[in-house]
Amino acid sequence: MMLEAFADESYTKENGQFKHITFAGYIAPKIYWTRFCVEWSAALKRYFGHDSGFFHFREFASKRLCSKPDSPYFGWSEQKRDNFLYEMAALAGNVAVPFGGTVPVQEHIKGERFGTPIEAAIYACFQDLRNSIASHWPSFNSQNAKNRIHIVYDGIESEDWLNPLNTVFKEYKKEEPIFDLIRPGDDKKDLPLQAADLFAYAGRQQGENNATHPRVLDLILNKNLFPVGSPKHFATALSLLMPFSWDETIKKFREHQKDFMLQHPEVKKYLPLEHYPFEKHKKH
Repeated sequence: MMLEAFADESYTKENGQFKHITFAGYIAPKIYWTRFCVEWSAALKRYFGHDSGFFHFREFASKRLCSKPDSPYFGWSEQKRDNFLYEMAALAGNVAVPFGGTVPVQEHIKGERFGTPIEAAIYACFQDLRNSIASHWPSFNSQNAKNRIHIVYDGIESEDWLNPLNTVFKEYKKEEPIFDLIRPGDDKKDLPLQAADLFAYAGRQQGENNATHPRVLDLILNKNLFPVGSPKHFATALSLLMPFSWDETIKKFREHQKDFMLQHPEVKKYLPLEHYPFEKHKKH
């Protein structure tokens, strides 16, 4: 079997210095990504009205960029933006398995930890990738010569990223030959990189905010954080609290989010596991 992983970086800076660094993405059997690209392209075309649609979360999330007439999101209503984001997130997290690493830079420096913050984020990402493979594909190992992992990263050019990325990959390849290939990609052609961009950006936001509870977006993107069938799998865990399918559950969260935020303007972020009234679904 061939597994293919797509990864992207996301970071914030303050006064020219890194604050938080994330390197993250998704992995799935190569055969799955063919179907994903068809569905992703169709969704982009449906919202943009043409075949050259492109998703980059940083541009989508910036109100300043979206207010410019040349922005593909210019003039979109909040409802359209909301529907678009959640639909793309659902496509990203529907089947593929998330992985990644986030490093708070100042904590890393103060703790005098090994390597640069970028190196630490890449190492954390690869460790999580290996753990994800072990939990989701436990029989996937080098004993089968056909088992291979290919990693595609967004077109990073800085040697501060490239050097540790290639170094870490070589270390893993030496230990586990299933790590077969790493290459740069083009997110306009390698569409899963757009999904990786979305996941990395959202993951960095959560790390930055020291979030302990997921947003609706995070639940969707991390749907397969745990293996399907595991009691920890989000769809399985939520099915014990709500008598709905995964898609219906997310719809319920989104509907409740609108009402809740109108009624509680003091709340900055809606957290479904904290704010949703699960008790109304309890059997009496």
